[in-house]
Amino acid sequence: MPSLIKQTNRTKSTKQWLLVITIAFFLLSSAIHANPLAAPDNKVVAEAKELVNTMISNVRGPYQRIRWFCKDGTTLPPKAFACKEHGGGRQHAEYSKERQRLAELGWHVGTIFAALTWEELWSENNRHQRLRELPLENYLIQIDDGWVLRQARYYRGRVQIEDEEAYGHELLLKLLNDPVWIDNNFLLVRELVKVIPHSGGEDLTQMIRRTAQNLAEEDTTFEKLRIELHSNPSSNTAEHIRNWITNSRSQKYNTKVLNEAESLAQQLDNLYGESGRAKRLQSAAKILSQHRELEHLTYLIIKSDAETPMQTLQRLGSLLEKFRSLITKALNPKTRLRVLDTYSDIEAELRLTASEILMNYSLTRKEALEVMNALLYASYGTGLLTKREFGLLDETLKKLLVLTEVSAEEYYEASRIFNLVNNWVIGSVRYTFAESLLRYTALNSKAAKFAEDIIRGSVMFPYAEVAKHISLDAQTNIGIQHLLFNQPATALLGLNPGLAIGKLRIVTDEDLSHKVTLSRDEVVVLPQTVS
Repeated sequence: MPSLIKQTNRTKSTKQWLLVITIAFFLLSSAIHANPLAAPDNKVVAEAKELVNTMISNVRGPYQRIRWFCKDGTTLPPKAFACKEHGGGRQHAEYSKERQRLAELGWHVGTIFAALTWEELWSENNRHQRLRELPLENYLIQIDDGWVLRQARYYRGRVQIEDEEAYGHELLLKLLNDPVWIDNNFLLVRELVKVIPHSGGEDLTQMIRRTAQNLAEEDTTFEKLRIELHSNPSSNTAEHIRNWITNSRSQKYNTKVLNEAESLAQQLDNLYGESGRAKRLQSAAKILSQHRELEHLTYLIIKSDAETPMQTLQRLGSLLEKFRSLITKALNPKTRLRVLDTYSDIEAELRLTASEILMNYSLTRKEALEVMNALLYASYGTGLLTKREFGLLDETLKKLLVLTEVSAEEYYEASRIFNLVNNWVIGSVRYTFAESLLRYTALNSKAAKFAEDIIRGSVMFPYAEVAKHISLDAQTNIGIQHLLFNQPATALLGLNPGLAIGKLRIVTDEDLSHKVTLSRDEVVVLPQTVS
């Protein structure tokens, strides 16, 4: 454990890294101000919203009819073997004129992957905007009751799942053929693997969070459970939801909402239960063992009986970092896709392990730094950090773990660097989906929470907790104190540092569950951060 004694020398390399990042941020800011992202014209947005509302209320959504699309270009009515004499083909819905007009305006919805050509998907105009739209489109469908598919989800024949998965698989293999592009767009690649159908792994944690969000919007009494799921989920959360269901049944709540809550509790059993956790890791280990290039990493998945939670966290963090290196350098497209399909399960296990450590153990300073180290490796491995950012953080952290003597000042300066990570990650997500976020939020305000959704489902959530722990420890060592009513308050985190004069308002969890409105002229004490 690093001891804190006075030293006067600071590391020059850390200063140099900070200078490089500051200059890079200044240049990026200048570029942004010189070429701002243009918001869609109000008239265009108004027309687009009308088109979307038409699709929402239409039983066929963004489609007009079912057709056979033959390989020779012929389009035929739906009947058995319609394309037999035309070289074969596929059957799916045909886009409506409203959907076609919306695409002309710059928004693509109701995407049918069997109808999506490689040229349309890969279009390099506007930083591959079509690629960056797909996760936003999928997000809105999941969190807004189907959005443009609200009535059309059960429109028979709109897609054939076998065709969707076959064409989606083909599109992903083409995407994963360029290691340089993958390396430069790793976060985007990960999100695309989640949303393009290909009979791959599903992100259960993402599904759970979005279901909880839907339930809270349907019934405000579920908000407290939504907060628990988003901030501090555990094996007890399923029981809490079932208790809510029992109480709600006695009050004759909406049957649809209760059924969705039952399904959510079952998903939580699968995610947090011992058998579910073991099954996911065994499946991931099996995938690695089938590939010569990955066999040597199997030991990083299989848990030994004597292993501690800290050792589990460290090996899984190391595994994700090694995965990213292999995906961008050594593997063929098919193997890259197989590895990317294991990410959600491994990341979920890592998050659960980190949360258990932070909830159940009183960490020493060295242990807190080791938890942070594993989470930083996982953050880089999942695409949330760039190589440069990870290099600075890794260098800073290794010095604290290796050196036997570290001054209080150096420890405090390091903690300030660690606290920058959340903003770096938010910046990465917003940069990756900048154009699509701007356009889809103009069309549907719920899209604004897309970046938050990605971060909440990542390793950044436990990282923020351990960074706060280290920050408070460093502040205490250097003599910095927070006072509330002239009393020391070490558990406070100042979201907006500085002086402010206004009416003090203390907000409770119950207030948050009722979606309390906060005013800019208030000084607010929150039990937890909210969007």
